Amino acid sequence: MSIEIPMKREGNHLVPVDQVAADMLESVPANTGVMVVVKVPRNLRQFRLAWALADIVAKSVDFLHDREDAMDWLKIKARHVRMIQDPLRGTVAIVPKSIAFASLDQAGFARVLDRMIYVTTTEIIPGMEESSLRAELESIVGMDPKPKPEPAPKARKAKKPDAQAAAQPEASEKQEGGTDAAEASADREPDASPPNRPAQPTNETEYVAACRSWLRKQTERHPSFDYFNGAIHRQMRIDLKVSTQTRKQLEKEIGEHFDARDKADRQAAAEAKRGGSAGDDRQPGQADSAAN
Repeated sequence: MSIEIPMKREGNHLVPVDQVAADMLESVPANTGVMVVVKVPRNLRQFRLAWALADIVAKSVDFLHDREDAMDWLKIKARHVRMIQDPLRGTVAIVPKSIAFASLDQAGFARVLDRMIYVTTTEIIPGMEESSLRAELESIVGMDPKPKPEPAPKARKAKKPDAQAAAQPEASEKQEGGTDAAEASADREPDASPPNRPAQPTNETEYVAACRSWLRKQTERHPSFDYFNGAIHRQMRIDLKVSTQTRKQLEKEIGEHFDARDKADRQAAAEAKRGGSAGDDRQPGQADSAAN
């Protein structure tokens, strides 16, 4: 029996890095001596992503019994295979290649993983968005540690105004101030400080509450969906380990919010139209009464 399990060292023993690895370890017979070869791969995390993907596919496809079957199926669909030809019978067997670190370099493995994710969203589980799948994989495996924030730039000391600057008219100062403000606004990143942005939550419950508070202030459908599915919210959901089910529920609530607004707008327009029609119908009668 030979199996590769991603593990990490804690003290003087090795432990699985996540639940997927723990399930793989369960396949090793208990109380049995094993030989352990410790290798430090170039990117252990991508290896874990691949097996997390196989676990999702195994649970989503009926004819796959376990993650090993799912991994072989992913390799075949991603064309990470070798062909064995039988010239006597004229047949060709398709055999999945290994994804062990000894058999693939970092660039090759990254290409195979990207291809696996692509075929999952286009052929195996059609309709699933690639961004949603990647976010779910990240929530299973866990994000890399965040880089340290860059130190804030030191405040510059204000220069004393010289005599020439003090002599300039007040109107000129206002004009220059307006120009500087316009240039600063043009240079600002479009998503750096979006309006009505929710306060930074610290867990999934606070994230849901912040999103619902933010949603009550929104008036335009497409910009709201774009912001919710944009990089800021996506990163926040990954950091807080927000489940896919919660994200879908919030996305549904956004749609229902604007459906209700659209319905209210249509009803108001219909009532205004009926009111105008009633007014037009009364005008001839009012004219006849005035003539009599």
